[in-house]
Amino acid sequence: MRKITAFLTALLFTAEVFAQTCTVGYLCNMTDTWDDAGETWDVIKSVVTDTGSDADSKFIDMSASSGGIFQVLKGGQWIKPYFADVTDNTKTVNWDLTGISASTLRTITMPDANVNLSLIGLPVEGTAVLSTGEVAGTSVLTEKGDGTSEWRGVLDEDDFASDSATQLASQQSIKTYVDDATSSMEISFFLNDTASDIGGIYYDMTTNNLGGAESPLTTSGLVASTPDQDLVNFATDIISGLGILEIPAGTFEAHFHAARTVGNSQSNIYAEIYKRAAGGAETLIVTTELSSAITAKRGVSLHAHMATDTALLATDRIVLKLLVNIGSGSGATIVIYQEGTTVSRLVFPTTTEILNQIFVRQDSPELADDVFRIQDDGDLTRQIDFQASGITTGNTRTITMPDYDIDLGAQESFIIAISDETTDLTTGTAKVTFRMPYAFTLTAVRSSVTLAPTDAVFTVDINETGSTILGTKLTIDATEKTSTTADIPPVISDTTLADDAEMTIDIDTIGSTIAGTGAKVTMIGYQP
Repeated sequence: MRKITAFLTALLFTAEVFAQTCTVGYLCNMTDTWDDAGETWDVIKSVVTDTGSDADSKFIDMSASSGGIFQVLKGGQWIKPYFADVTDNTKTVNWDLTGISASTLRTITMPDANVNLSLIGLPVEGTAVLSTGEVAGTSVLTEKGDGTSEWRGVLDEDDFASDSATQLASQQSIKTYVDDATSSMEISFFLNDTASDIGGIYYDMTTNNLGGAESPLTTSGLVASTPDQDLVNFATDIISGLGILEIPAGTFEAHFHAARTVGNSQSNIYAEIYKRAAGGAETLIVTTELSSAITAKRGVSLHAHMATDTALLATDRIVLKLLVNIGSGSGATIVIYQEGTTVSRLVFPTTTEILNQIFVRQDSPELADDVFRIQDDGDLTRQIDFQASGITTGNTRTITMPDYDIDLGAQESFIIAISDETTDLTTGTAKVTFRMPYAFTLTAVRSSVTLAPTDAVFTVDINETGSTILGTKLTIDATEKTSTTADIPPVISDTTLADDAEMTIDIDTIGSTIAGTGAKVTMIGYQP
């Protein structure tokens, strides 16, 4: 009988018998040689017919006083199986299942590839970061979309310098990058030669580059050996529409082109930036460095750093003042150029609140009527503004667009009969009198008749409060029924008709053989 048979038999005896049949130094020591070709051998085999034993019944139950346990339950579960390194059994792997909910089975699915568990997930605290920015020993297993996977490294680079198309970024680097990007926004105001409503030597600077041709602003008669002489100022509109209520600490830059066209005195330009209150008081924010000497036309960039934040009121403006120090000699004439290809501008830091004026928030889509404007794509100075001040408080009014094109500039008309349909026309003043129902901007006038006049032109005049509004009167040529075909078109000299103004229409001339019948006048325009 082979030793394996003896061992299986020994499992049925008591502990005393079992101890007597095993070699000292081993719980059980079996040595055998299997040399029967084609035979199948079972080292340990137990066949049990289970007719309702307790769920915790065990096929194998082994333990030692040191605490080691190896159990196999009747359902096939292993309890506390440790894995040891084949060459050093002090290196072991334990399974910690305490995080699984009770009565829950979790499955580990093995891909058809070797897996290094140390590469899964992010590093533990204290893991070194390589000089290349890659976290040592850190990669993420990602699906490629074709049924395969690949390991991709995780980079910790605040500036995203690697610009990798395959590696991932750490959460910390993404947050730092976004924080830096949104905290260092800038706004540009472009200089132009449109006179500011402030007056004097103030001109506009706007957030839109108007795209106009280059234009010069000339300051002549600058006195030799005199510093701090005014050249030209540029001012924004009030900043309420931009949502800028603070200028954060940072650097201002003023860029323009300049030339000294007359004189030989050394000329050095500098800039001052102010905030201007609604009442006109101006508070200096920063002063730039001096430019190098201005001679022939060239670009000039001036800079100044503001160390602390500057608070603004909604009614404030930002003002850029250009000044010049003139040295000894014959004086100078200085020309400042803007627009065209010069892209003259003032640039300074701004906060993220300005984005509220650029993007419509999903949770708050309302925009102030002094913020939202529509501009012509070919000429940014042509704008549509919206005004909601006439709406009763608490009310919302809706503009409904029909399914056809509308020309808002010609959406209203008045048709006024100045005779009946059958009686011959006669000349005379105030053939009809009426009052305007509201203020009206007149863009066109027409006249028509039911029966055409012959042998002479039919002429009418339109008056507002007794004065004509036509520089060239409205006519219908002989044998015609409409003024739209007249040889001489009418010219409107007064396009603005006041609300409740008294209007009269005169017939100045009629046909000679046939006077004509059924005269009407059409006034076309819109409410301002």
